[in-house]
Amino acid sequence: MELINIEDYLRQKMIVLVQTKGNLCHPEVVRVSQQLDNFLNQAQHIMSHQQKVMLHA
Repeated sequence: MELINIEDYLRQKMIVLVQTKGNLCHPEVVRVSQQLDNFLNQAQHIMSHQQKVMLHA
């Protein structure tokens, strides 16, 4: 699965949960939001590292 697909999947999952649970503070919504945050942080770290490697190559 590509990085962008994972991001889209988590975003869509969070939107559906908000709609079905009716509350941004519902534990399932918070959990998926945290998963998305962690994924985005990891993706940013990877992309930053790749740019540094390319600059020094």
